[in-house]
Amino acid sequence: MQPGKIGLVLRDAYGIPLSRPITGKKIYQIMKEKGLGLKEPADLTNLIKRAEQLKKHLEKNKHDKTAKRGLQLTEAKVRRLARYYRDTGVLDPKWKY
Repeated sequence: MQPGKIGLVLRDAYGIPLSRPITGKKIYQIMKEKGLGLKEPADLTNLIKRAEQLKKHLEKNKHDKTAKRGLQLTEAKVRRLARYYRDTGVLDPKWKY
């Protein structure tokens, strides 16, 4: 699970609004220490999933120009964010979308 989803479960099911005051660390830091870190950052993963959904929509609705523009904007965001993460060393320099 992504750290954000874990936070939602802790909040909704167990009544823990924030994990940081209790543990002194963020959920992502705890996951990283235990070797459960994500391969890609969560925001990049969410953008890629959104682009895949838009591609699937466009297969069925080929004349939806608004969705086509949305896909272009989303893919541009993915490329910009990926370039940032490659430059900061979070992603492998050879990683491609």
